[in-house]
Amino acid sequence: MKIQIPVSTFPSHPEGEHIGTIIDVVDQGMHETLFGQQQHIVSAVIESKTASRGNGEPLLLRVDTVLSSNPKSRLFKLRQDLLHRPLTVEERLEFDPGREMTGRKVSYLVEHDYRDDGTLFPRLVTWSLVEEVPTDISAREKAPAAEVDNVSMESPFFI
Repeated sequence: MKIQIPVSTFPSHPEGEHIGTIIDVVDQGMHETLFGQQQHIVSAVIESKTASRGNGEPLLLRVDTVLSSNPKSRLFKLRQDLLHRPLTVEERLEFDPGREMTGRKVSYLVEHDYRDDGTLFPRLVTWSLVEEVPTDISAREKAPAAEVDNVSMESPFFI
């Protein structure tokens, strides 16, 4: 006898580059690995500004990582990507998601992978902080002007 397997109607986050906001970092607690070890998992939740469901609701992307201070760990790299600098000694020992991640606007790249059972899942490849550009004219006027090199029109670079 064959049994029909239900098909998920939950839309998968599309592949490609997107913009979104990290709206939450959730402590998932301890989880057992395939090898019987316990690992502490934390999940960053990104609300997409560029990918949405059919009804216009933004899609969410959950990024699961092991809570680790190892420089080769995924969390370590993701934290440095957002901070645009190496982690300090204190930051290597303590993780403050409210200060480092929550509320940050990010550009992120998603690829699709397949689980062992053949189902598709979106995977974060990388992310970076999106700098906010002031939309208020007075804020732009207060910003320092970019320095421009004085180049003569007789310079060999002008033809």
